[in-house]
Amino acid sequence: MGFSRKRQSPDMPPLIEELKAGEPIVFDEEEQRVIDREIEYQYDNYYKDKIFPKDVAEEMQNAFASEALKKLAKSKLSSGDLKGAASTCIKSLGLFGKYEGGWLLLAEIFAEHGDIVRSKGFLDFAKKLHKKNKKVHEKSFEPFWENEVQRIQDIIISKQPK
Repeated sequence: MGFSRKRQSPDMPPLIEELKAGEPIVFDEEEQRVIDREIEYQYDNYYKDKIFPKDVAEEMQNAFASEALKKLAKSKLSSGDLKGAASTCIKSLGLFGKYEGGWLLLAEIFAEHGDIVRSKGFLDFAKKLHKKNKKVHEKSFEPFWENEVQRIQDIIISKQPK
């Protein structure tokens, strides 16, 4: 999916460390705090009186935690912390990478970093997931999706060597 591809340029500093399959996801204090807050909010407001099978509850918690981390990654990206944004976004995808939003964000982070090769790879993967998940989305989502893809493609174009 692009994590292990060589960097676009050998003199470009790596944005993330190489990942090893099966290693546990380790959250820093800030990440754990936003996860705990999101899970507590979701359960207190929507799910506290409902009973779910263990596997469903775990998947829901992973989805909530993933969404919280994605929001944090966006915040880090907007403040210019590309390494932090990439790390947090990858953790989000490790928890729940079934939907295209996290992959689109990762493509944006790598595009901003100037790693066009990986950015395009993540963007292509997001597009594949979008196509697969299209029946889940409402039709009103399509213009937003297309605008986001175009915005990231514009970043990629702006970062390419002239």
